[in-house]
Amino acid sequence: MTERLPDLLHRAAASGAAVHLIDDAETERVIAYRQLLDRARLHLARLQAAGARPGDEVILYVKGLEAFLNGFWAAVLGGMVPVPVAVGNTDEHRRKLLRIFGRLRRPWVWAERAPLGRAAELGGDGGLPEGSALQTRTIDAEAPPGPAPATPWDGGRASDTALIQFSSGSTGQPKGVVLTHANLLSNLRAIRLCARPSPSDTALGWMPLTHDMGLIGFHLTPLAAGIDQWLMPTDLFVRRPTLWLDKVAEHRITFTCSPNFGLRHYLNAAQRHGHSPPPLDCVRLIFNGAEPISVPLAREFLAYLAPARLDPHSMFPVYGLAEASLAVSFPTPGAGLQAVEMADPRIGVGERVRRAAEGHGHPLACLGTPVQDCELRIVDGSGRPLPAETVGHIQIRGGNVTSAYYRDPEATSAAINEAGWLDTGDLGFLTQDCGLVVTGRAKEIIFAHGQNFYPQDLEALLERELGLRSGRVAVAPDRRADAEDDTLLVFVVHRAEPREIVPLARQIHGKLVAHTGLEEVHVVPVPRLPKTTSGKLQRLELVRQYRQGAFERVEHAIAPAVTAPETDAEQDVDIAARLQALCREVMPDRPVGMDDNLFEIGTSSLELARLHEAIETAFPGMVDVTDLFDYPTIRSLAGLLEKRLSSR
Repeated sequence: MTERLPDLLHRAAASGAAVHLIDDAETERVIAYRQLLDRARLHLARLQAAGARPGDEVILYVKGLEAFLNGFWAAVLGGMVPVPVAVGNTDEHRRKLLRIFGRLRRPWVWAERAPLGRAAELGGDGGLPEGSALQTRTIDAEAPPGPAPATPWDGGRASDTALIQFSSGSTGQPKGVVLTHANLLSNLRAIRLCARPSPSDTALGWMPLTHDMGLIGFHLTPLAAGIDQWLMPTDLFVRRPTLWLDKVAEHRITFTCSPNFGLRHYLNAAQRHGHSPPPLDCVRLIFNGAEPISVPLAREFLAYLAPARLDPHSMFPVYGLAEASLAVSFPTPGAGLQAVEMADPRIGVGERVRRAAEGHGHPLACLGTPVQDCELRIVDGSGRPLPAETVGHIQIRGGNVTSAYYRDPEATSAAINEAGWLDTGDLGFLTQDCGLVVTGRAKEIIFAHGQNFYPQDLEALLERELGLRSGRVAVAPDRRADAEDDTLLVFVVHRAEPREIVPLARQIHGKLVAHTGLEEVHVVPVPRLPKTTSGKLQRLELVRQYRQGAFERVEHAIAPAVTAPETDAEQDVDIAARLQALCREVMPDRPVGMDDNLFEIGTSSLELARLHEAIETAFPGMVDVTDLFDYPTIRSLAGLLEKRLSSR
């Protein structure tokens, strides 16, 4: 098979279908696939004029959907390698861009002016590339296309690198997943084979195009199928979550998607405002992935939308990861949400699953069987395959699976063995009746409202903000089977009386609740932090001990004091000052004055969502996310809060 990504676009151009960009409730723009091809040729001319050549990497650092598509397809047609990087408003996000730029061989940056300028200011800081180097390799994504189209590169092989997806961590060295044309096309064929799109099907996604579900699942897949697609900006969904399903109904969309946090965000907004959902009988499948799936939440979502005639079998829980191009396992379309009731979800590797009667256990979603050209197995700690209904490490290999991390042989050898099996970092088991079930993670990434947090980032935050000594705090995720989000465990070295750590524990608790939006943050004093012989912190060993009750007595001794309601004196603190403190937690690198407009200082949509979650924790039920747009300064929002609190 010699097909490459450019072949997909050429074939789609003959289909008559289009990309529809949703700007707001009333405004949409249409770009036919034929126009997308023509525009890509014009923008390729600009890349080539700047000096970009086949094999060069092109970092896509843009917020606009159209600018992203122009840069992505121009790079693809020119035999270059797109490298999507999310635009963030914190210095850590900007440092990530600079780290990635410094690691690539021959990078160019397709960027909008404002965010790039702020990143360039950090150049030369802590060994990062100089900002001038970034500027000289930049192509302005906002400039008009060239006057004449370029000739696309007709060389290359299916085994060439087509895309590099870097990890979402904002500190340290990002890890780049290398995907070839063959990897992507294998997975796109497999997705279409499972979902079975017909010419009358349509797709709508709001996940960012820098995310594999957004780019591969809801741009490349409908394009490869030759069907119409609608793309909604993520920040528009954050501001107006009910618009998602309004647009689904308006355009009679058959395929859409949302991870856990999107389902919860929609339900919160719809229930708070009494939003009446439109008829949704058009929907065939709602792809639910990108983070661990909450069965209770998915059931609540389906029940809420039952009066809107949403097919109760439309929920489509899937398993995938960037290393697999996207999809690993799918259930049978139309099978609906299936779950295994676990008697005890905390079992470890090598242990047999004990099932409970329906409604009497902890439900875990069934994620189906491996997609075409992808193998999956469950193994013990030594790599030996385990039988069905036994928990172990999930490994994959196949035509869709990466063979390497970008210029990182150490990470590659740690994840992929000589037989080509890639360790996903997840734990699970296989069933005879409904395929794969994921029980947890062997890796340490923390999921919260669709965002990934790395333990080392949160540890650095606590060390920086609270003055904790390095090596004296460890952060790790834990997940109950019936929970929507991770529980955050914070282990702090403390050898004195437990009550003496309460003031610090309250600070830790408040800071992490505000920063992550997670409701469950448990601070646990420990006499020491376990480490390997090489000095590496063993976070998962702490989680194992926690689950076995090793810290139960000391945690129970301080937990009531840590989470106790504020005293009257504390509640009398000026509301504006409390809001300003929450802003500092969510945006630690950016001072927010009392009269600063949140949108004029560059607050991103996901920062806005986290800020709203923090305000909701501090003032439950008092502020809607849309209020932040009507009262965009701390002073005006404080006035609104004071008025609402006084009328309770």
